[in-house]
Amino acid sequence: MKKTRTVYISGFLTLLLCLSLPLYGQETDAGTYTGSPYLSFTLSPGMSIPLADSSDFFSPGGRIEFNAEYRLLDFLIAQAGLDYNVLPVRSETRDTVNLFSLGTGAVLDFQVYERTSLGAFGNFGLYYGFIGGSDPVGSYNPFVEGGLYASYRLLPSLSLGLEAAYRRFFGLSADLSVSLGASYHFYFSSPGILEIRNPGLRVFPILFTYYDNHPFSTLSIRNTSDRPVENITVRFFTEEFMINPKLCSEPFRLEPGEEQRVCLYALFTEKILSVSEGTKVSAKISADFEFKGKDYCREEIAALDVISRNGIVWDDDRKAACFVTARDAAVLGFSKPVTGMLRNRPVMEFDPHLLKAMVLHCALDLYGLAYIPDPSTPYAEYSKMESSVDFLQFPNQTLEYRGGDCDDLSILYSALLESLGIETAFITIPGHIFVAFRLSSDEANVRSSFLSTDELIIREDGVWIPLEVTSIHDGFIRAWQLGAREWSEAAANREASFYTVHSSWEEYEPVGYSGGHISMTLPAAQEVLDSFEEELDLLIDQETGPRIAELKKKIAAAPDQLHIRNSLGVLYARCGRLDEALRVFETILESSDYSAALFNRGNICYLTGQYQMARDSYEKALEKIPDNAHLILALTRVEQKLQNTEGALFYYTRLKEVSPELAEQISITTSTGDSGSRADIIEEGGVLWQE
Repeated sequence: MKKTRTVYISGFLTLLLCLSLPLYGQETDAGTYTGSPYLSFTLSPGMSIPLADSSDFFSPGGRIEFNAEYRLLDFLIAQAGLDYNVLPVRSETRDTVNLFSLGTGAVLDFQVYERTSLGAFGNFGLYYGFIGGSDPVGSYNPFVEGGLYASYRLLPSLSLGLEAAYRRFFGLSADLSVSLGASYHFYFSSPGILEIRNPGLRVFPILFTYYDNHPFSTLSIRNTSDRPVENITVRFFTEEFMINPKLCSEPFRLEPGEEQRVCLYALFTEKILSVSEGTKVSAKISADFEFKGKDYCREEIAALDVISRNGIVWDDDRKAACFVTARDAAVLGFSKPVTGMLRNRPVMEFDPHLLKAMVLHCALDLYGLAYIPDPSTPYAEYSKMESSVDFLQFPNQTLEYRGGDCDDLSILYSALLESLGIETAFITIPGHIFVAFRLSSDEANVRSSFLSTDELIIREDGVWIPLEVTSIHDGFIRAWQLGAREWSEAAANREASFYTVHSSWEEYEPVGYSGGHISMTLPAAQEVLDSFEEELDLLIDQETGPRIAELKKKIAAAPDQLHIRNSLGVLYARCGRLDEALRVFETILESSDYSAALFNRGNICYLTGQYQMARDSYEKALEKIPDNAHLILALTRVEQKLQNTEGALFYYTRLKEVSPELAEQISITTSTGDSGSRADIIEEGGVLWQE
């Protein structure tokens, strides 16, 4: 008997467990419930207490009941159930009566609070009773029962309840039953009220932060009922890449037959960047709404197509900015050491952004970076097809692969320059994309420094140099010339677009994908500098060659005009050709103590670390031009380099008398240590060449 009882109880518990495993997405946000359930299953263990004459024959017993309930109306439920009872017999043999009952009935259910319901029920049916033993004998008879209950909903799909009932087993006994039960509820998503239609869901991991405020898809919701539907809110959720559902709409109302489009948003986690190959995941679209005064939830399970993290479509060229990861470790590990190779070079008058871009270009060439057109997703074709997915590399991937097509190289070049604080832009022309970077000088200085501005892009936000990075092995100057020509031709035909990376980041911010550590071997510093010098010589010849030729022509015509010779020396010095500049100044000083030549020779000695010779030259110049503020400043600085505190303070005091404005641009402090007093000038900067 105990074995049979255990089998039945285990079977009921197993059935409840199976029903409880799949939640079917019924749980919603805490405190939000989806109206009354349409189908419920309840398992209730309890005890029975014999009443009246039955207590003379039976002791209190136990029971377990399984019910299925279907809601016909908001307050009316039909139910059917199976019940097993054990009634101990008051006898010396301690026999038990086993009762199996099968019945049906109705429930009046009333929701008194958000989670609490009270009700009454009545059932009738047949029971089969028998006394256990080796040869059990039993019989069938009818039964009736009626009672009250209270239930509390822990979750939309799970409730706990307490019930008390009077039961009459005709021909056997009457008792009072008390049970504690657990109910599992199913909701049928209110068919016939709201219809949800979506055209398909697709997201690009590179835009995962963008989707928080910008829709990735739209769907339509239609009221298919004959009554208004109110307070409709839509949420989107995918368990794979989100923590919480994303609210996609403010509450709205639909009249019967009315339809409205709703944009879908999502706040994805960085985990979505782990998708290296396209995949599909399950997603849930839920619509909470109010209908006839009741709250409901309509849910739609859909497939979310997650594209590779490298995927993008060219419906907006600014999206390429997402891949410009200027803070990536590999990017910084390349740009910082390479530009650091210029640290010990003589100061040149060329724009520092130009010099940094030039040395980066030389280093990328020696690194082995190559232009490799992508045969599967060529930019020339995919840029014309706004719905086709293109594959773009992150900068660290391009460094690791040492190659890429035009968009990959442009993204890498932009990231390297941006990591140095140099603003960049993407230029798109039909079938092609390349980059430009902004010079640090303003338009006026650029026009005075460059022989021609034909190969520059002058805009309100600054002066830019276009660069054809696919011409990586042809040198920086050649890449600059090609970029300028492509821009000029396309702009003349109104086919060129210019997108600064900073403005693009306002819409499409870069992601934090690093891809892990990559092994890079930078080219030797001397090789990079040799290549840089070759490119620099080309630039100098291009920009200063005609000027040098013109000055030499003037010198030949008027050899006694020292200011013309001095201008030639200054031109050499500004280009970094200090040896040639020094020869020009020395030639002048062989025949005259020309103050400008003395000043400029002192500058060259200062830049090359010959501080004593610099001071001698500056002092001779000061005898000629005693109130020249910049010359006094130069003496202040050289005395500090020579650790002559008294001399530095002397010239600094004189500078404040001659030019308080210039003196305010620097600060000088004194300190006393074991070696005596010391003056420190907190200002360095370049030198000022005397024309």
